[in-house]
Amino acid sequence: MTRIKAHLHAHGLQHETMLLDAESLWSSARDNPPMHLMIPYASTLDDDGLRRLQLPHLSSLLGLFQVDGEALGSDETAARMPHELALEVWQAPPPSQHDVPPWARLTPMHFSVSTDQVTALDPQVLQLTDPESQAFFDVLAPLFAAEDGWQHQWQGALDWRVAHAQFRGLDKNSSASLDRLVNRSLTPWMPQARPLRRLLNEVQMSLHEHPLNQAREARGQLPVNAVWISDVGPCRDASAPFIAPDLVFDPRLRPAWLAGDWAAWAQAWQALDHGPVRALLQALQDGASPAELSLTLCGERLARRFKPTQRSPWQRLWHLLKAPQAHVHAVLESL
Repeated sequence: MTRIKAHLHAHGLQHETMLLDAESLWSSARDNPPMHLMIPYASTLDDDGLRRLQLPHLSSLLGLFQVDGEALGSDETAARMPHELALEVWQAPPPSQHDVPPWARLTPMHFSVSTDQVTALDPQVLQLTDPESQAFFDVLAPLFAAEDGWQHQWQGALDWRVAHAQFRGLDKNSSASLDRLVNRSLTPWMPQARPLRRLLNEVQMSLHEHPLNQAREARGQLPVNAVWISDVGPCRDASAPFIAPDLVFDPRLRPAWLAGDWAAWAQAWQALDHGPVRALLQALQDGASPAELSLTLCGERLARRFKPTQRSPWQRLWHLLKAPQAHVHAVLESL
C-alpha cells in the first residue's frame, strides 16, 4: 500500500489499477496496515451497483466504528467531489500569493456530439502521448500570450495550467470537477462564469479541424476537440505534504465507477475489502490505539469519517466473542 504525499498529482489521479490474488492483497496490506484509510468512489446512486457488493470485512470494521464529525459535501449536483473536500482537510493550505494571478487546470478532452446531448468522454480514451499533448498545448499558446497577462505551463499529457487576473474572484466551485462530467451530459456542468465560458469557446475554435486532429482522425483516433477547466484558484504545489503522514488514499474504484461498470466496481471493492480494509480491522483487533485509526468513505454526495467506538473492557470482551456487523449497503447509500 502506497502512502500518498500529494493528491495523486493534484487529482490527475495516477491510478494504475492492479488486480492481485486475494492472498497477495492481504499480505501487502497486513505488512503495512493503513492508519487512516480514505476510499473515494465508495458508493453509487445506481442500485444495481450496490446490490453487487459483498464486503464482510467492511461490515465488521463499521460495526466497531462510529461516525466522527460532520459529513463533507452536499449532493450530487455540487461542483466538487466529496473526496476532494476530504483531502483538503488533510493538506496544508497553499501559501498566500497576493500578487500572483489565480491558476486553472485545463484537461484536453473529446466532447462527443449526438442529436440530443454533448457527452464528455474520459480523457484517458484520447491516449495522448506527452509529445502529442505538448504539440496541442503549443497550438493554444497564442491564446495565452504573456503580453496579455497570461501565464501557461504544460505539466503532463492531461494536465495543462493557465493563469490570468481575469480568474480573480473565482474558486474551485466556479467549474465542476472533471469526475462530475466524465461520460455524462455536459450541459448541467457548464460553468456560469463568463471568463471560463469564453475560454472554453476560444479553445474549441482553435482546435476545430486543426491538422493535428485531422492526423488523429486519419489514424482512427478521436480528435482533441475541447478542454475542461477546473481547480481555479491559488496554485498549489503538487508535492505539498499532507498534515496526516499516515493517510492512505486508495482510488482503485475510480475507473469502473466512471465507466458505470458495476461488475468491475464490485470486484475492485472486494479487493479493497480483502486488502487494506481487512488490514485496518486487524490493526484494531491487534490492539492498535483507537485514536490512531480512522476510515473515510466518499461517495458522490458526501464524505464521512469513521473512528473506533469507545468500548468498556466488558464490551471489548463481548465483541471478541460476537463481533458486531454493520449494514454496509445502508452506510454506502447515505453517501
